[in-house]
Amino acid sequence: MNTDHVKSIRRCLRWVIAVSLVASAGLLTWAVMAKASDVVRTHFLLTFAGLAVGAILAYIQVGAIHRSPRLVYVGAVAIVASQICYFLLVWSGWTSESLLWRIWWLTMVPSIASTHLMILRAATVGRNDLIERGTKICVYILGLLFFGFGLYRHLLHGLLPVHKWFIFLFAGLVLVGSLIIWRQWARGRAKPAPMSRGVRVAWICTSYVVVLVAGWYLGRSSAPPPSVFDVLPSALAGVPPERINVQVRLDLDRLKMLTVRVEELTQRATVLDEQLTQRSAADGRTLYLPKEEDQIRRMFMSFLSVRTALLRLALTYAGFEAVPDPDLKARCFTVGYAAAMTVFKTSLKFVMTYEDSPMARAKLNEAELRWDIRAGMFDQIYGSVTSSRNLDLAAEMAAYFESRRDRWREANIWPTEDFGWLETVIDEGVEYVSEHRIGRARAWMERLAERVKEDAYSPAYAAQTMIARWIGDVRIVEQDPLITIAQIESIETLLKPGDILLERRNWSLSNAFLPGFWPHAALYVGGIDDLRRLGIVEKEAVKEKLEEYLTPASDGRNHTVIEAVSEGVIFNSLTHSMHTDHIAVLRPRVSKDQIAHAIVEAFRHQGKPYDFEFNFESSDKLVCTELVYRCYDGILKFDLITIAGRQTLPALEIVHKFAKERLQPNPELEFVLFLDGNRDTGKARRASPDDLCESTGRPGIFSE
Repeated sequence: MNTDHVKSIRRCLRWVIAVSLVASAGLLTWAVMAKASDVVRTHFLLTFAGLAVGAILAYIQVGAIHRSPRLVYVGAVAIVASQICYFLLVWSGWTSESLLWRIWWLTMVPSIASTHLMILRAATVGRNDLIERGTKICVYILGLLFFGFGLYRHLLHGLLPVHKWFIFLFAGLVLVGSLIIWRQWARGRAKPAPMSRGVRVAWICTSYVVVLVAGWYLGRSSAPPPSVFDVLPSALAGVPPERINVQVRLDLDRLKMLTVRVEELTQRATVLDEQLTQRSAADGRTLYLPKEEDQIRRMFMSFLSVRTALLRLALTYAGFEAVPDPDLKARCFTVGYAAAMTVFKTSLKFVMTYEDSPMARAKLNEAELRWDIRAGMFDQIYGSVTSSRNLDLAAEMAAYFESRRDRWREANIWPTEDFGWLETVIDEGVEYVSEHRIGRARAWMERLAERVKEDAYSPAYAAQTMIARWIGDVRIVEQDPLITIAQIESIETLLKPGDILLERRNWSLSNAFLPGFWPHAALYVGGIDDLRRLGIVEKEAVKEKLEEYLTPASDGRNHTVIEAVSEGVIFNSLTHSMHTDHIAVLRPRVSKDQIAHAIVEAFRHQGKPYDFEFNFESSDKLVCTELVYRCYDGILKFDLITIAGRQTLPALEIVHKFAKERLQPNPELEFVLFLDGNRDTGKARRASPDDLCESTGRPGIFSE
């Protein structure tokens, strides 16, 4: 192949790479902005992403054809074969064919390995030292390892710990060696030719556009929220003076009560934060327990309600200028200003209590409909106490009050005792704000950091959600569940409300991303008669979800299960939820009242979205085991484990808990049943508690 042909092929591949990347980015942006995805759009996204990867590999290989022609031909054949298999998996119904997955794996490995070797050869022309030879040998060994794993009877099934250690060892050697080689190559390469005039102009224009966009984004992201005092009309305009006079005297008494209450709440917030911090540090936890979350949210809800009442007073009398009578105007100003400074002072205290506690701050920013708390409420308060407009307005009002204070005292606009109390509240508020105000530069940087984090998180989480849903819907081998509907119907009489269901569906692609043999957990809540016997039908959390609960499930059966799946925390029928390959049922050994409490909690969580991050630190979104964990908080003790830096509870750990405690006095979980599927017989059999304990050691990738 001559040089012109190589250039033409690489030019075409560059276009394929560019178009594929642009199309992938466009489809991903579309899905994120629309906050939804469909099958066709997902297929197109996967198609363009696969094209981009294949074209990049081919582009690198074609460029090395004169140095390593044989390796290029082998790599090209592997790339073409892997692309064909990939597109068949994306667009056809062959995702259930394990042979096709195996061929794709066995062709992708040599494609990537040969491309890596070509890059190393290009960077080591004329040199052949120990690092270069060793790195290439490690690439060969790593490629053979992955190729060999694809030849297992069940794809990637049964990897031993020694296999994983070999992978980590040789992957680390390849990474370190490649970085050294590429650094040496970068240092020794020739300097680039100077830019032409057209290129320089293009770079200058691009830099101006980047600066303008960055400036717009920085300004939008870090701008403080507008002050509420600037956007609302006066509530006093046109109101008869007699009515205002009566109301302002009543509001003074109300202000005294609210001031005492909000001061108590800010003190309680400080004490509670210290207690929770000490508890979590003593237990080595990086998250609150559900009961602790309720404590902090209950306190926050109380603080918000009193703060809102004080803000209403401040806003009501912010229009004091509309009052014609001078003494009445002064009374309106002093009540409104005292309310505003109380809000400012206590909000600042509250912010300073939690601003350096990421765990508490994240919890206070969570939305929780049960407590009527909107998302981002802590940051909203933080923005209000660091707002330049609010600080300037407070300074203006302080100057206004100082210039009239003596005159108003002499005029007896309020009885001496009341005026003295108002002066004290105002002076203490002004002094505290001036001494403890948060620096504007720091506040600006924090607002910017939070906005950037939010803007980066939203599309990333949307993309993660879309991919996770696709993975959850893919089965490597399509087969009927081993547990039949008749078996499920026959065991339903054995179940009781509050039972914990553990489930596994073989050959589900999502199994590869979840630890252990048991990937899913659910909660059996029973039928309407069970809820009546527990005495919870009239509970508010149950009552408001009762209509949906009583509606038949998708398979026409009654809802008896609550579980967190990719669609969110939903009601489901037992026959739909249990129609899998392996089922275990464990029963908490607790009282009837505790079971009732757990089921009420499950109803409270129903309707929340699924947490594709498996983040137990937040409760606005839930993963399947988190539903069980939060419903039985304070009733059962579940030990969280750390995976990828986060504390979580895999379903496997619930079985581990049963296995560890079953021979001890007073175990918390009782064995109910285990339906164990067998692919060779095509049936599921009733198995023993010993079999359930043994299942924790089974491989957890695709097959049983």
